[in-house]
Amino acid sequence: MSETSIERRSTVRTAGELTDALVSGAKEIHIEGTITGSPMITLSPGVTLRGGILKFGAKGVRLTSDNTLADVTVLTADDEVAILNDTSVTDLGTLTLRNVRTIGQVLLVAEDKVRSGRVLIDGLRIDSADVRGRSRRPH
Repeated sequence: MSETSIERRSTVRTAGELTDALVSGAKEIHIEGTITGSPMITLSPGVTLRGGILKFGAKGVRLTSDNTLADVTVLTADDEVAILNDTSVTDLGTLTLRNVRTIGQVLLVAEDKVRSGRVLIDGLRIDSADVRGRSRRPH
């Protein structure tokens, strides 16, 4: 993993490096290649995740507040959630998805403690998702 401490940017290539970048407080994380074997990750407020492919065995990326996903592919099973938000935060700030591709569900909701926030989407492609098992789902 390479990191510029002044700018708090990290480039990651493995699940371990991704975990280290998240724990270290990096504000911008760039994924090179494909990362597999990571449990669900949660982005701290203000973190941007860019590039590469993340392949999860269960849930994928949880957003908190003022997060950006850009030029990234998130892969889960069709009936799992690839991208979701943390409903224990009161203000989502702005959650931005830019040129994002998923296999799996995208579930961004304002419930529980969420009272405000914006969602900006510029290019979201969901190749496949199965919501039949959800109690609340599109009809």
